[in-house]
Amino acid sequence: MITKLYVDNFRTLTNFELVLKPITLLLGPNAGGKSSVLEVVRALQDLVVGKRNLPELFPANTLTRWDKRNVQTFELSERREEGDFRYRLEVEHNPNQRLVRIRNEQVTLNGQPLFRSQMGEVHLYRDNFSPGPSFSFDWTQSAFATLAERPDNQHAIGFRSRLANMLVAKLNPARMAAEADSEDSRLNLDLSNFAAWYRWLSQEHQGLAFELTRRLRDDLEGFRSFALRGEERKTLYVEFGEENGPRNWYRFDELSDGQRVLIALHVLKEVAVRLGWSLWLDEPENFLGLREIQPWLRDLHDSISDAAIGQAVLISHHPVLINLLAKSNGFWLDRKPEQPTRIKPIEVADLEVAGAGGSEGGSLTVADLVERGWLYE
Repeated sequence: MITKLYVDNFRTLTNFELVLKPITLLLGPNAGGKSSVLEVVRALQDLVVGKRNLPELFPANTLTRWDKRNVQTFELSERREEGDFRYRLEVEHNPNQRLVRIRNEQVTLNGQPLFRSQMGEVHLYRDNFSPGPSFSFDWTQSAFATLAERPDNQHAIGFRSRLANMLVAKLNPARMAAEADSEDSRLNLDLSNFAAWYRWLSQEHQGLAFELTRRLRDDLEGFRSFALRGEERKTLYVEFGEENGPRNWYRFDELSDGQRVLIALHVLKEVAVRLGWSLWLDEPENFLGLREIQPWLRDLHDSISDAAIGQAVLISHHPVLINLLAKSNGFWLDRKPEQPTRIKPIEVADLEVAGAGGSEGGSLTVADLVERGWLYE
């Protein structure tokens, strides 16, 4: 499970630390820094797993405007049976020369080195932490992303593989196409390649794909099955109808925005819970009504809580999510103009104080307090 995210000098996130739970809810006013949290996680993943260009992921305009330092620092921590893994990245900017490069990149397990790259000099370590080879590398790329698998570096390789399994998404159904030219092992942020990712999932995790169909029949009214049709270019179809009645096939892009989002959310939920992956979602309730989002949320909550596997980090303004998760799993993010994001765990005592001044007394829900601006405002 991802246990902590640390960010310094990225947009409004300055000396920012988020301690994560199996289910974490981020809430607060607009422009408070919530979406920047997911942006950082996605950028780190794109750098280490997607081998994306450093200046594209961390351009100079991501530096905190009122902070004059030119170094950004990021840490992502994970707890496993082997111990505590930590990835640390320091990005150095020279705005005058439009230069950005990696000053420091390292991976540790329980504080012991598994990988280290400083000022373009890479040092490899074995699973027993003994030093391995050293060599020079391009400062503008992640050397960790290019680390080749060997029998004696399975800790580092395994950690990188788990970073690839983080599902970071801000759903945009208008961009979710039905056609897939290939199998994509990583989802795009907007899920525009959902069909290509499902094509990969159905091949690499066939048992899960079968279970997905069974669960979706229970969770989605009228859903019957998926189908990928075609030769090289596959098209994702969805079958709807009664169990013993008429049925019809629809291209995935023929479905309504709400249907596409709901199907995607149920697939993401099952993948996170059954494979133990980390799911990061920005406002999953968009395009859905209360009748659709509430059962999905409760199933996600109960599945992760009961199975003690998988993880979900949600950004939301929806009252159902707030009332279910805020008391035990919520963090409030906000900021003053031209000041850094502040983060505070939501405490029961704070909720009692916020509700004490209202005529309704203790009958107000957390969502009521947020709506009225009585909580931390």
